Amino acid sequence: SSVIAITALGSLTSGSQILKTTAKSGDALCVSGTLGEAYAGLKILLREKKFWMDHPNETTNLPSEWKSCIATQLVPKARIDILSVMREKSLRPTAMADLSKGLLNELVEMCKLGNHGAYVYEAALPISEQTQDVAIEMNEQAIAYALQGGEDYQLLFTMDQETLDRAFEHIKDITVIGMIRPASEGLQLQKFNGDVWTVDLHQAV
Repeated sequence: SSVIAITALGSLTSGSQILKTTAKSGDALCVSGTLGEAYAGLKILLREKKFWMDHPNETTNLPSEWKSCIATQLVPKARIDILSVMREKSLRPTAMADLSKGLLNELVEMCKLGNHGAYVYEAALPISEQTQDVAIEMNEQAIAYALQGGEDYQLLFTMDQETLDRAFEHIKDITVIGMIRPASEGLQLQKFNGDVWTVDLHQAV
């Protein structure tokens, strides 16, 4: 067997980097695109693989609308388009991360590293109809896909209100899902029924 080691090197102009630790209490918490599609695509592929293994001489016909979920899993696209607009229009987030590890994991890490809290609304999380349909087919909850699934390569970022107002003038594909709060309030998730779940940041990975 062979092993290939790859090292990526690069440089940034001083002051141009945006960290995931520098959000401020009161900043809006935002995401780009829709969440959970890559995880839905993975669920489809795993189910199809099992079917093909159990029935090697048969084929299935997947709903055409599921193809976008599969494509997101197999060929994810980083949101360079949004980053380009942010640079062009001087829409600088106060903090930013990609969602390759999933929304909940990134929120936990953002709160722990930045020593602040966050309040998030489940009802605000953007989930496509395709992802909803896949979750129903799998007898699962689409909200779990959005919170726990990764590899969508969407953006998680924070902005002050003035910058956010200008951002909405130039970027349509972003959603406010909550707000950065003081560290003493921790990471809280308001469920659809109004109940509030407080994530234990000490126990979370």
